[in-house]
Amino acid sequence: MEPVYCFQVALTLTVVFISYKLFLSKDSFHARNRAAILSAVTLSFVLPLVKLPDFLTFETESEISETVIELGAVIVNGNFVNNISYTDVLTYIILIGASVFFLRLIISTAAIIVKAARNRKIEIEKGTDLIVSESVKSPISWLKYIFINSNDYRNNPREILTHEMAHIHYHHTIDLIFIDLLCCLQWFNPVIWLFRRELRSVHEFQADAAVVNSGINAKNYQILLIKKAAGRNWSSVVSSLNHSNLKKRIAMMSSKKSSKSAAFKVLLPIAVTACLTVTFANCNNSMLLSNDDKVNEKSFTNQDEPYVIVEEMPEFPGGDKALLMYIAENVKYPEEAKNKDIEGTVYLRFVVNAEGKVQDVNILRSVDPILDQEAVKVVENLPEWTPGHQGGKPVNVSMQIPIMFKLAEANPSADN
Repeated sequence: MEPVYCFQVALTLTVVFISYKLFLSKDSFHARNRAAILSAVTLSFVLPLVKLPDFLTFETESEISETVIELGAVIVNGNFVNNISYTDVLTYIILIGASVFFLRLIISTAAIIVKAARNRKIEIEKGTDLIVSESVKSPISWLKYIFINSNDYRNNPREILTHEMAHIHYHHTIDLIFIDLLCCLQWFNPVIWLFRRELRSVHEFQADAAVVNSGINAKNYQILLIKKAAGRNWSSVVSSLNHSNLKKRIAMMSSKKSSKSAAFKVLLPIAVTACLTVTFANCNNSMLLSNDDKVNEKSFTNQDEPYVIVEEMPEFPGGDKALLMYIAENVKYPEEAKNKDIEGTVYLRFVVNAEGKVQDVNILRSVDPILDQEAVKVVENLPEWTPGHQGGKPVNVSMQIPIMFKLAEANPSADN
């Protein structure tokens, strides 16, 4: 997962969440709000990847000849080679965090499956099983299972079972699994967890409405909710009677239904989403050429000059990381440069010709002839590439790479 993409997702989640809270969250259209939340989090992950047709985007005029394909920098240290960028570090952190939260989700799900397998099940409706277990402090539901302790089963079976059956009929577990997976990907972003909380609240509003609509006395049911408020779930991936803000649930049950005209407020978040779509599409188009005609243009007015952008760019054996590693392993920090404390970044331009060979290596920005010579030597001796292709034919392509020579800092303890 690229850090830039993760940031775009986080930004989209934030904007859409604010829109939801301002325009929709207080209405009693629970099914609409549920759909809005699920759509919002899904679109937040999709929008940064969207590329609109050119006529819907706002491109600034720029000459292709000004575009330069620049490979990542190679850092050559006087004592060691460091080829890990901050983006790599961020990517590793995001992936590690996602793995931890995914493992947590798997463990929680496995615990429910094991508990369901070990206890006797009572079929109370086709496709729905009831499990009476003393280890369950508060009634919960997951997929087709309802877990309840014997005391609740004896005293309030109708209210509790109606509530949990509503969760099952509405397939709320599928929602929770879906958003929990997205939470794994955006674990560092508090907004995705706020969306999760809102979704669970909407689930409870729907289940509460089902109980009241079934003919059960609303006041008695609210008293039951207050009594069960102290219980705790043994898993975060289930629907539970005592979940969510009790005050909000009671207020929602007691409030009047929102007017039909309020349903159209969903158009406002849609408008926000459309604006984000255009914004990200323009950002994507600014980084990548989406128009084939532009790709077909030459990088220079002279037809004999190499391209800088083609349909299929040249590829080093093993990819860009392998290229940087090769250079880092083969560049030798000149001893003369070390002795004179010379360091800096040498920028080079080279051409990968139609046969995949490197030629025409030039210095774009010099540091010192000693370092320049070493940088040119290693680039000139690069292995053959897979050549770039334009219109199905191999072509010459100009590329650029910076090589940073950096002296290691002296270890203070070495002088003692």
